[in-house]
Amino acid sequence: ELRFTLDRCAGGTVIEMEGLGSWLTTDDHSSCEVTGVTPNTDSGCIRNLIVDSKLYDLGSPAEAQSSSPGCVTTDPSCVNMGYPSCGHRGRCHSEWGSVSCQCMAGFMGQQCEEDVPEYSFDGRGHVHYHLVTPMAARRTWVQVLVRTRKHSSAILSLISKDQSEYLRLEIFQGLLCVFYNLGDGNHDLTLPAHRLDNGEWHEVLLDRHDNEMTLQLDGGGGRREVMGSKGRSREIVVDTAAVMVGNSLPASTNKSFQGCMRDLRINGRYIPMDGHPRDGVSQVSVQGLSPGCTSDSCVRNQCALPFICVDLWRVHECR
Repeated sequence: ELRFTLDRCAGGTVIEMEGLGSWLTTDDHSSCEVTGVTPNTDSGCIRNLIVDSKLYDLGSPAEAQSSSPGCVTTDPSCVNMGYPSCGHRGRCHSEWGSVSCQCMAGFMGQQCEEDVPEYSFDGRGHVHYHLVTPMAARRTWVQVLVRTRKHSSAILSLISKDQSEYLRLEIFQGLLCVFYNLGDGNHDLTLPAHRLDNGEWHEVLLDRHDNEMTLQLDGGGGRREVMGSKGRSREIVVDTAAVMVGNSLPASTNKSFQGCMRDLRINGRYIPMDGHPRDGVSQVSVQGLSPGCTSDSCVRNQCALPFICVDLWRVHECR
């Protein structure tokens, strides 16, 4: 028997009851799952087929019938006079009757033609945001570019209004981690194979569906990706008036980020760092933030002749 699930049952109903040491959840998957046998062939398009964590190459099948590369219904929307509609820095997302551009990390604009500016955190600050629209209780998606040499610090902190539930994306002892409590205790997930504290730019991604967490570094895949699903609770009602970047909440736990960030997106929404409200996102308070991501290591450190100072971004070498 096969079971097909649509969009991880994001449209299903979940009822969670917590308190007094008891925990109860009920699910209604009738709107998003189906089982049984389908005798007819499919009419439409398929991509990104993954079975048992293996991505199948649909372009090189052992046998094929009545199928062809691409998606004739939507592909024409992604090309304009032979040129990609989203330019070379964006991914075209075409559906029946609509098309949108999903810009690669670090770029923005209708055709992803604009560079997203970078900002520097001095290690003693934060950026506190207020989001007008509520965040989905069962889904959290975060993408950001970071550059740091600090071994441990907070990238993003989300918390419930009563501060009992939280989700924190951090660098812990040089590694990418997510710490969370969705209502049934403290849990964490760490990507163990690659360090972030080497002074290079890294693309960080957190994707949460219910209690299933996925961490990706620099595009993910292989040892640059890890997945885990600890605990049973699957919802967090985030206080959208207390979204903290570059530090953690509550304020008693200081985990200031030192380094640079660029192109922070939460649930697909661009989070501006320039102080100007945008798309229902505004800054409540800012401390220790400045535009740019420069390094003056060779200004502050001199090398004895005949050596020359080489700036390796906020550290130096005499060569």
